[in-house]
Amino acid sequence: MNPYPSKTLVDNDRFRSVVGHFASGVTVITTKVDGELFGTTASAVSSLSMDPPMMLICLNRSSQTHGAVKAAGAFAINILAADQDGLAYKFAKKGTDKFLGVDTDEVEGMPTLRGALATLVCRTVEETSGGTHTVFLAEVLEADSSDAEPLAYYRGKFGRFNPDAETSAYQKVRDWVLTRRDLRNTSVEIDSLVHELGIPRDQLSRAVVKLAADRLVMVGMAGSFTVLPITSELMLGCLDGRAAIQCGVLHTSMDSMNEGVVSEIRGIFDQMASAKNSHSTQMATFFELNSQLQNLVIGLSGSYELVQAFNRMGLGAVWTETVPADAWADIFDDTYQRRFVEALENRDVTAACAAVQNHAETTKKLASKMIDSHGGEV
Repeated sequence: MNPYPSKTLVDNDRFRSVVGHFASGVTVITTKVDGELFGTTASAVSSLSMDPPMMLICLNRSSQTHGAVKAAGAFAINILAADQDGLAYKFAKKGTDKFLGVDTDEVEGMPTLRGALATLVCRTVEETSGGTHTVFLAEVLEADSSDAEPLAYYRGKFGRFNPDAETSAYQKVRDWVLTRRDLRNTSVEIDSLVHELGIPRDQLSRAVVKLAADRLVMVGMAGSFTVLPITSELMLGCLDGRAAIQCGVLHTSMDSMNEGVVSEIRGIFDQMASAKNSHSTQMATFFELNSQLQNLVIGLSGSYELVQAFNRMGLGAVWTETVPADAWADIFDDTYQRRFVEALENRDVTAACAAVQNHAETTKKLASKMIDSHGGEV
């Protein structure tokens, strides 16, 4: 039962002003059920619609906060300020009293973190489940912001805003984590990577927090983290989550796709097919082209955060670790990708989504087989 059936939505101008404060992508999702507070650090957060004002969050089903958000039917998005990096670490951990010593307020029955850069209180109107992930679509009831500096892009005492550096740092640490499969289940000191990766410690620490939200690492004590293995459960959930986002974008943005974009998508796919048919050993090139194609589609949403959320669910390391370089062209089936491109050319959103879902199911079966052949984890 929805707890706020008659609440008037926040007006569009105020919603636009507050969403504009989403600078870092580092948020804490909070909620309350039967008087108990729940919260988790989350990166997959995006504004979704201006009319009505809506937000989108993605939560892993293994999180206690996921179950609480589902039960409450409402939640708060707390966009963290520059001095709240400690909260990002605190809420990324499991099995602790996360709210101990944390100052909170209550807005529309939901707990909010005092001192946050911005807060949005939302009621869930739709859920899309996929493996270990759920995408919650929610209307915004209340929104507020402050003049504080954002956490993730803060540079020095002047609070210099530099999203390119933050994005680059996150991607560099993510690539390191995904390629160092020999270190899975091993603790790594953050300080040991500062020199190796050439990233300032504050940026590296924030990248680790995002990776913890992605379930690729687990934040440890005293500036360390553990590299987590990629399991079938994680991989299948990511594939389902990506398919859900793709279909969501297609349903809302197909009408805005012009001939130039369709032509570009067709060109990229033809390059993929050529590489596959030539039985080239350049599997990495094939996946890079595939990534370009998918980003063009997700980019139709006009949401940078949604593109980032989609890419954070990409786990190409499974293929590079398990698929023989001389056999990949025979293993990967591009039948449904071809149907997907043809559906886009015909502006047939139903056929396009069917192709996305069928491709996801085929890829899930292959991923499970490859991971199981390597002992159940990569």
